[in-house]
Amino acid sequence: MFIARRRSPRAGSAPLPAPLGLALLLLSCAHAQTSLLDGLNPLRADSAGIHLYSVSVYGAYYSTPRAYSGTVFNSGLSSDEGYGAGASLGWNLLRNGSGISILYSPSYNAFHRYSNLSAFNHVFSLTTHHRRDLSSKWRTDLFLEANARTSTEFLFAPSSTGRLSDTPATFDELANAVVGGRITNDDIAALLNGVAPPDSAAGIAIFGDYYLTAGLQGKVGYAVTPRLTVSTSLGGRRFQTLPRSGEDRSASHLLPHSTVATGSVDLSYARSPRTSITLAASVAKPFSALTDSFTTSATLGFGRVMSRRWFMQARAGAGDIVSGTRNGLGVRAHHVTVVGGLGGGYKAESYSVLLSAQRSISDPYGLGARATMSASAGGSWRPHGSSWALLGNAGWQRYEGYGASRMGESWNGRIALDRVLTRQTGLKVAYAFLSNAGAVAAGLTDRSLSGLMVSVYWLPGGRGPSRASP
Repeated sequence: MFIARRRSPRAGSAPLPAPLGLALLLLSCAHAQTSLLDGLNPLRADSAGIHLYSVSVYGAYYSTPRAYSGTVFNSGLSSDEGYGAGASLGWNLLRNGSGISILYSPSYNAFHRYSNLSAFNHVFSLTTHHRRDLSSKWRTDLFLEANARTSTEFLFAPSSTGRLSDTPATFDELANAVVGGRITNDDIAALLNGVAPPDSAAGIAIFGDYYLTAGLQGKVGYAVTPRLTVSTSLGGRRFQTLPRSGEDRSASHLLPHSTVATGSVDLSYARSPRTSITLAASVAKPFSALTDSFTTSATLGFGRVMSRRWFMQARAGAGDIVSGTRNGLGVRAHHVTVVGGLGGGYKAESYSVLLSAQRSISDPYGLGARATMSASAGGSWRPHGSSWALLGNAGWQRYEGYGASRMGESWNGRIALDRVLTRQTGLKVAYAFLSNAGAVAAGLTDRSLSGLMVSVYWLPGGRGPSRASP
């Protein structure tokens, strides 16, 4: 992965290219080549090998071209128009129940007035799972992900809950994965067990407007009996600010970088085909310039498939965090608190909704937080036989410090209307927002961002259950 060099800072006055004209040109070319691609294109999404999943172009309006700026140079930026293009390509192989998948999604975001803030974004992921044969009791999974992105690119990206609600999976695949941890769908496995980038506005505010996230997660599962499964995982995540040319790097972020190592052990017991009981224990060790902490937690969970349409799960337990300052001047202290969560989902033929809320004892970025509370929602509506679809997600997250102080609190949401034009092309209109408050945002000039985007996309392999969402 590389970080492209951007132009020197200036408030440019170059005319805005015509994204609409480019979109229409792309549509006409895609429509004319449909029959040819069906016969000759090796990049189809329903076969093994190399794939070009999607290509898109867009035009957008932003309330500000940049969120979470703390420098004099970037304070008080006015609204601006943006445009850009992106693609999603990858390679996959599936054989005898085992597989490997590589995905790379580059994009470029440009602005009309503030051309110095134009930037490349990169999203890379590698996912593998292995079983010697379909009857094997062992399964190993490996997830690797790295992202270099700006806050404006994050703005319109669907959250993990939003992506999970729109995953092309059956009700049984989704319910069994969420309720009992029995994952048979690879897309769901990557979302539930993979290395997720920050889903909250507070998370990205800590490391500035342009940032890198990278992580590695390995998981080994063993089916002791048809009802009892034991799994263990080890992993780590890295968060780091990325500099922009000509700005004071020390003023544009709260932390320059942070690393956290994690580990967990999970037991899942299927008491019946519809009821599961889980026991989970986890540890985490953040490494940052501010704090030196270590967290442990254990929870007991209960999941139930209530009907052929909806399911729920709940868990409760306790956690302990041992924290102190990195310079050794502070007093190390234990803090024990209740942790847990509640969630559920509803999935019908044409629409699905997922909801969750949780409290965890964690310091995920080495900031000095003692606990994290969050809530998320995601949904999709794709009427059978219709060319329209409605997608959305929303999230809230709060980091608590000692003495009930509010270290950071954030909200973000996205709603998109998708219109199928042909088997390979479509039009999407989306609105999104994010905002941040609390001590994390106290020194920042811009604390919120909203935007409206119109994009046209092309799916070379056509629409199918394995296609990647543009």
